[in-house]
Amino acid sequence: MDPADIVSKSISMKKIASIVLASIIISSSCLAQELSIGNTIPELVFENAFVNGKPDDMVKNLSTTRFKGKIILIDFWATWCGPCIQALSKYEKLQASQKVHLQIITVTNEKAERIKKFLQNKKVNLLMAIDTAERLRKLFPYYTIPHVVLIDGNGKIRAITHSDEITDSVIKRVYEGKTFPYRSKKTIQNLIMRQISLKPTVAFKHPSICSPASKE
Repeated sequence: MDPADIVSKSISMKKIASIVLASIIISSSCLAQELSIGNTIPELVFENAFVNGKPDDMVKNLSTTRFKGKIILIDFWATWCGPCIQALSKYEKLQASQKVHLQIITVTNEKAERIKKFLQNKKVNLLMAIDTAERLRKLFPYYTIPHVVLIDGNGKIRAITHSDEITDSVIKRVYEGKTFPYRSKKTIQNLIMRQISLKPTVAFKHPSICSPASKE
């Protein structure tokens, strides 16, 4: 084979490899792109989820397409977060009263075994998803929990807030397509930061907010 042909083929292969690599990088960045209020969510898939909080009833690869047309409330929580656990009771009542229009999904980055033990000791009648890879956190980044993302029946993000801001009235207004008063998570966090004079990335304790800890 002519040396010029070999060089030409080598350059072509490098170009192809570069294009493929660039495509992968672009696709990955799109998948991990942060979502904000007003955005429409893509399909979200949860690696594992305990159905109705039953420790022995787990489903894999649970997709939000299963709840098409419903309001979806995603609550990021952890077993070590007191305010998060307090919010679970409220969510159970909301889920029961608004079950036709609402699907609440609690999400934690803790391992399934830890959540299973938690559910064996505490009955929680909610859909409890596991996201140890923190794929959802890349879409909905947060410094503190509870962290709530409220999505309407058309898949549009209506609020990113704290669990204290979620009420039966809020869910009803979202279902009716109406606006509703609430404080954003950023507003709440900044208010508390001003009160205790700490930077947003510094861990802190507060009656209604927990700072994140390392995964266990």
